[in-house]
Amino acid sequence: MNGGASIHLTPIAVAAAAPRPQAARPTPAEIAEWSVHPSRTPVTREVLNSAMCTVQKQLKLQTGLAGEWTPEATARLRENLAKPKKGSSGASTWKETLRGEIKELLEAIQVHQEIEEENEELKAEVQDLTPLIKVCDSLREKIDRLEEENLYLRQMLTG
Repeated sequence: MNGGASIHLTPIAVAAAAPRPQAARPTPAEIAEWSVHPSRTPVTREVLNSAMCTVQKQLKLQTGLAGEWTPEATARLRENLAKPKKGSSGASTWKETLRGEIKELLEAIQVHQEIEEENEELKAEVQDLTPLIKVCDSLREKIDRLEEENLYLRQMLTG
């Protein structure tokens, strides 16, 4: 070469970095079991891919679908999905809370209506039983009188 130097390097041993151990990524079925903050729902494929890429960046792993994944990444993903989105106005949070309270109120109204219906049925049954109750009361009074008479007669016979 004109005015330059050339060095030829020959490696003594071929060395390659050992690949990092890979952990299985969580499946959508597994993620469906997790507690996910309402601001992050619905958990679509795009939401999940973005969240996984964020975790890979946080842990300084190779990113992307072909990137690295570790058990720590799974734990971090679970933590991140449980937290509200940054910059979330909280609107979805109070809306979800309100929806939950409305659902509870509707369930309480339903239970109340069922109790009212049962109450009406019981009132009708009691009205049907009222004449029988009166007969039973009358019979009880007669039995009490007969027992008193029986006691009196025994006293007379033994007395």
